[in-house]
Amino acid sequence: MKAQPSIAVFGGSFNPVHEGHLGIVRALADDAELQAVIVVPARCSPYKQAVPPLPDAVRWNMLRHAMQGLRGVMLSDVELTRPAPSYTIDTLRALALQLPAARLLLALGWDTFAEFAGWHRAAEILSLAGLIVFDRAHLDRGEPAAIPPSADWARLLPPPWDAQARPRDGRHLELPDGRVLLRHLPTALPSVAARDILLRHSLEDVPAGAREVLAAYWGRASAD
Repeated sequence: MKAQPSIAVFGGSFNPVHEGHLGIVRALADDAELQAVIVVPARCSPYKQAVPPLPDAVRWNMLRHAMQGLRGVMLSDVELTRPAPSYTIDTLRALALQLPAARLLLALGWDTFAEFAGWHRAAEILSLAGLIVFDRAHLDRGEPAAIPPSADWARLLPPPWDAQARPRDGRHLELPDGRVLLRHLPTALPSVAARDILLRHSLEDVPAGAREVLAAYWGRASAD
């Protein structure tokens, strides 16, 4: 029987894309257990931003340039083309229909995973996809967020998964049938805040390809 391909799904506002995002995508693309990575830019709510969000087209073009040349990395506009509100469960359903033979794995930072059980239909998400959880630095201290022992990971899952998952080798949570539900992906990422890039109009932490797109947008915006 042909092995089921494993595909990581990495979503975010990418407002703007920065070197921290690119480091995560590279780590996923270099992971021998993954066959592909799908990067999914989300809609940006103007009500949740300290500064005005970048237009969808600008964020898409920045991602397209930043991810150019990365093996096995694809972009999906599934959230940009769907009416709000846009939930992760809807994104995974859409991708599962497009890729019925694949095993999807949702990529999250540890800080986000700590809140995962409260997500919209979190239990259903785990029926469609496993999780890859990567390290994320504290933005204020520039050091990795503290990761609890693997024996404590299951309690962060929604029911019934919290009662079913068991730790394995300190890097995985698996189900009784042996299916991996969560895998820890160690990463060494720069501490970058997208909000600071927008407030300061700083291009230093923006990937080279995306830098020109953002600089051109800022130039047009200041001229208007």
